[in-house]
Amino acid sequence: MTPQEIKTQVDALYDEIDIALHKGIFVLNPRIAEIYDEIEKLEKQCKHEYDKYDQCIYCYHVKEEE
Repeated sequence: MTPQEIKTQVDALYDEIDIALHKGIFVLNPRIAEIYDEIEKLEKQCKHEYDKYDQCIYCYHVKEEE
């Protein structure tokens, strides 16, 4: 999967979370947990490129301190 494909999927998943949260249906919504699991899988595939804020420009993973 290319970095751009990862970014597109991660963006779509975060958009889905935003929609769910704005509709007030976050109360124990199992789909939110599924989305976060999908994002985590994509983060593991990503060849991170970090911006000046130590956040990946593709999957938004925050660089961990070494």
